[in-house]
Amino acid sequence: LRDGMQLIAIVLGAPDSKSRFGAASGLLDYGFANYSMTTAVSENESFEELPVIKGEYRTVPILSQRASRLLLKKGTAKDTERKFILPESVTAPITRGEPAGTLEIYQDGVLRDSVPLVYGKSIEKKRFFAFFREIVSKWISCDVTASRIQ
Repeated sequence: LRDGMQLIAIVLGAPDSKSRFGAASGLLDYGFANYSMTTAVSENESFEELPVIKGEYRTVPILSQRASRLLLKKGTAKDTERKFILPESVTAPITRGEPAGTLEIYQDGVLRDSVPLVYGKSIEKKRFFAFFREIVSKWISCDVTASRIQ
């Protein structure tokens, strides 16, 4: 175990334990020297917010449901790409922890992991009175703005 990465080497057909140990040691040294574990996404990592339709709040945060760690050849971490698969907006009510979409992680065009995304906040459906208050507020602010222009 080095730097959070654990490797296992199995050598078959070695004539004796000394040569088997030497071959296994060489394989492990090669693995630790050339590869590393990289955290592509942390658990509960926050991403963009989605617009909410008919909700008490205008947006809802999106979080990763779990972490994603990838075994990568050293120096290739910059070659990973993220692709978010999310709706353009969501309609209230929304429950915290409910599935929101998926984050796909690619390296060199190959899908390496798919991380579930969830809503980070519960949002209730906006009640009639809140809609009414918002309409009146907009109407008053437009009326005030119009009177300033004249």
